[in-house]
Amino acid sequence: MSQLNESSVIQIYEWYMDIERRLCEVVRVLPFVEAAQLKEVRSPRLASILLEVASLVDALLRDQLPESFIGAKGKTKQKKNANIDDYRKELEPGLGLSGSQSLLLMGLPSLLRPFAPWADSNDNVLPWWRAYNKLKHDRLSRSGEVTLEDCLQAACALNQVMMNVPIIRSLVFRFGWAQLAGHNPQMAINVLGKSADQGYVAYTDFFATFLCPVTYRSVDDIRPIDFRNSEGLQSHLGRLLNAGEP
Repeated sequence: MSQLNESSVIQIYEWYMDIERRLCEVVRVLPFVEAAQLKEVRSPRLASILLEVASLVDALLRDQLPESFIGAKGKTKQKKNANIDDYRKELEPGLGLSGSQSLLLMGLPSLLRPFAPWADSNDNVLPWWRAYNKLKHDRLSRSGEVTLEDCLQAACALNQVMMNVPIIRSLVFRFGWAQLAGHNPQMAINVLGKSADQGYVAYTDFFATFLCPVTYRSVDDIRPIDFRNSEGLQSHLGRLLNAGEP
């Protein structure tokens, strides 16, 4: 099973933060428009970021698998041979990644669900993962096809995987992604990822990831007041309650 320990989890946080710093450098010289238009923004500089981010997602999901399991096609497989379909079959019931949501903190507020297709048994292809696979097998000719949307969705996916794996999520306060807001650290860690009247949000430069189950259909559904550390949401959305509420 998992080989993660405190030391390796610290490295994962540091790795992720370095990836966001590199992505920030690219964003400074590329137009950051609304989320729906990011698929039109392309640059070969994004290729190495997508490769690194998606490969880390691959590594973290693989780490959660048992050494031997029944794969997506019904045959016994070894952990080292697992693919994205196996991750969905084996891990989605426990991690619930298809329901994970993050608020984009760059440009116009937008909800991101990079694993949403996993909720659909008929069409579970992840577009950012497909872009990663194409790039991985033909980097020379595919580098110019990588979009800012691919990279943001992959980075968000990595963020959400980290926040859904308990041993990684447990260090969210230590690295300042979430603020205790006056609550006891151990009690706060115990409620992370659970359904609670007041949950927490993990903030990075690019994303605010909800650490308790949410079912938002749009940004307008978000009530910052529902979260213990709501300051980042309040400042980005410019409100405390939903539009139209007292």
